[in-house]
Amino acid sequence: MELPRLWTSLNGEIESILKFSYDALCDEDKDLFIHISCFFNDEWIERVEEFLAENFSNVRYGLHVLADKSLIFIDRRWIRMHNLLARLGREIVRKKSIHGLRQRQFLVDGRETCQILSNYTPGSINVIGINCKYAEIEDGLYKNDKGFEKMSNLQFLRIGGTYPRVHLPQSLKYLPRTLRLLDWDGFPMTCLPPNFSPEFLVEIYMPSSNLEKLWEGSQAINYNNTRVGPPYGRDEY
Repeated sequence: MELPRLWTSLNGEIESILKFSYDALCDEDKDLFIHISCFFNDEWIERVEEFLAENFSNVRYGLHVLADKSLIFIDRRWIRMHNLLARLGREIVRKKSIHGLRQRQFLVDGRETCQILSNYTPGSINVIGINCKYAEIEDGLYKNDKGFEKMSNLQFLRIGGTYPRVHLPQSLKYLPRTLRLLDWDGFPMTCLPPNFSPEFLVEIYMPSSNLEKLWEGSQAINYNNTRVGPPYGRDEY
């Protein structure tokens, strides 16, 4: 196999080789690998620890385990994962959700995200993280203002990338109270849904949005627990 192809293609042979180290991990470290590959790649290590403190018993130790297995490397306190390993993690998530998108742990494809946000059907949705880029969306992000209503486990929401050229509806009636990260470029509304409770929110970041205020009424944000914007410049983000 030619070397350039080896490092850019995740075929069956390469997937088996990479998955060998993943399979040797304990369940918690496997889950941490999935979180990194689907959402927290190229992130500041302290920020990841902050977001995942409630999900894992010892995030720092788990990151060192992944680094020792060469599944990530830590570069000046930033977590880096090779593109092939990130693709492996996302493929593992996809294969686990044999019953479809509603059982997916993370949504990282713009078209799939649009599909699940636009189809309001009975039953809960298991997703805990949505990492969506506008460049992957051909039409509207969502067509139903209750798109997030069934996502009672959603903790991490990031929508953005290049400036949105897709249709963004001006109404959104619900965001899950479980959110720990709310990062939405070009948010279309002038305030957040009135019933959104930010009690678990660690960080909110809404650049290039239409926000005039966070919400209507007397809802308060606890600035001791919640950060407005990432703890470094956007150019580093």
